[in-house]
Amino acid sequence: MNKKFILLAAVVLILFAADLNSTRSLAQAVTEAAYPVFVGVVFALLLNAPLKFFEKTLLSSPMLNKIRRPLSLAITLFLFAGTAAAVAYLALPELKESFSKLEEGLKSFTEGDAPIFGNSVDGVLSKLVAEGEKFLSEKLPDIAEIAVNTLKEALYLFIGAALGVMMLASKESLAGSLYAIVDRIFDESKAALVKGALRAAADKFSRFLAGQAVEALIFGVACYLAFLAFKVPYALLVAVVVAAGNLVPMLGGYIGGAAGFLIVLTVSPGKALVFLAIVVVLQQIEQVTTYPAIVGKYVGLKSFYVLLAVVVGGGLFGFWGLVLGVPVAAFVYNLASVVLRRKPKEIKNSE
Repeated sequence: MNKKFILLAAVVLILFAADLNSTRSLAQAVTEAAYPVFVGVVFALLLNAPLKFFEKTLLSSPMLNKIRRPLSLAITLFLFAGTAAAVAYLALPELKESFSKLEEGLKSFTEGDAPIFGNSVDGVLSKLVAEGEKFLSEKLPDIAEIAVNTLKEALYLFIGAALGVMMLASKESLAGSLYAIVDRIFDESKAALVKGALRAAADKFSRFLAGQAVEALIFGVACYLAFLAFKVPYALLVAVVVAAGNLVPMLGGYIGGAAGFLIVLTVSPGKALVFLAIVVVLQQIEQVTTYPAIVGKYVGLKSFYVLLAVVVGGGLFGFWGLVLGVPVAAFVYNLASVVLRRKPKEIKNSE
């Protein structure tokens, strides 16, 4: 069975290599078709940890056997959607206010509050308008394409979320089907190793993603309270930006901090420095308190490998590489450690 499988894979690779254009088109079509499924898997892994928590604690009573899964899933979705809706409800008004203040500042500047510039302002504005019209006429097709791609992305995310919910609702049957395929491909010893690796990967990804989300939420709340205490402008908005950046291990904190710094800088350079000091101090506290307890124990990688996973993953796969690079690297590292710890006799017997 293994030889046939390897031979078939070799024939497919040769056929693909013979026509690279067709291979690229086919790969692009398969990737686009599988993208909602990928999003669904990530969504399911993200919600799997809180789902298991509710099933094993609040809803562990034998009387709830028949409704435990749907009830746990409903509570998990309610908390997830409620948190997202609350953040959006609180942050969007401040975002709107930020743009309004920027617009008012530019308007007062161009209407003569800065007479030192004289007529040069009108000349600059006229040139900017002309350049803007030219830019829009040239880039309108690109803008339309971006709008279409944004709508497509939103649709894929919605479909992926729906698939993720269905995966969670029947995860045992899906796992059973996957294990049956593994049993058909590999012999007993190798199948056991592969199934163990799949279980470990699912558990590690689930705990890491949920832990990273909880850690980002805690960090965002701490930042928001500190920003309020020190009267940092747009406290909620920049706290959300910093928390969103914190979803990316190591580099995310710097990215979110830089974005928040620029937002506060438009209002007050002094407060921007205060913002920067708060973020740096809270990040240092986070690294020795909540992060090791919530996320660090599920990673098991040294800082160098975490940074390498983020950089390489982001370079190869963009946003998803930034988010998932660390758990993938941690899983590969753990799997390699298990294989290397096996005695040569065990490896020979499994072959």
